[in-house]
Amino acid sequence: MRVSEILRPHLPALYEIINGAHEDYDKLYPPEAKIAHDTSLKAHIINRHMLARSALYAASNPEYIKSFESQRLQGIICNQLLAVLFKKLDRELRGRNHVSKQILDYLNQREIEQIPAVLKLVAGYRENDETGEIIGIWVTRPQGDSNRWELAISDGEAERKGTIPLFDQEDQDEEEVEITPRKEPGEVIPIKPGAKDDGDDKS
Repeated sequence: MRVSEILRPHLPALYEIINGAHEDYDKLYPPEAKIAHDTSLKAHIINRHMLARSALYAASNPEYIKSFESQRLQGIICNQLLAVLFKKLDRELRGRNHVSKQILDYLNQREIEQIPAVLKLVAGYRENDETGEIIGIWVTRPQGDSNRWELAISDGEAERKGTIPLFDQEDQDEEEVEITPRKEPGEVIPIKPGAKDDGDDKS
């Protein structure tokens, strides 16, 4: 299954989670409170609202969305395949945060036991450095210290950016992922007819 096929239905929700968190900040915090917020505290508050909204999205769609938390990393997993963190982004559309081993593992697409997803994505926003206004919302696919691709979204609509045409159905280089059943101790997973068992571990 192509990444775009999995991600497309969730783009409106990801947009609303991020944009709605900014609306929460604007509406719920009076000017006399905001004046005491530096950029770091503001980003932290908005992040908490994004997480609260993402948790509501998961609760409303339990068949497709699960929340996760792993050593202070929190987000959602879509369709058992795509993990999504919510972040404020810098000019290179990279997350702004303290670089821990856990976040490095996430950015490098390494396996994290508490985050059972094939791909690890970041949904985030950029702000105007002077006015603090939101100037864009993106979904990115980290690859080490850069992004493999970046997808700008606005009002739930996607705009292609980055190294692969994410929504081009003719593109053969787009990443594909598949669900691998998790085997319980003593459980035998039958091989589907026509499947080739070459002994390689695909998980």
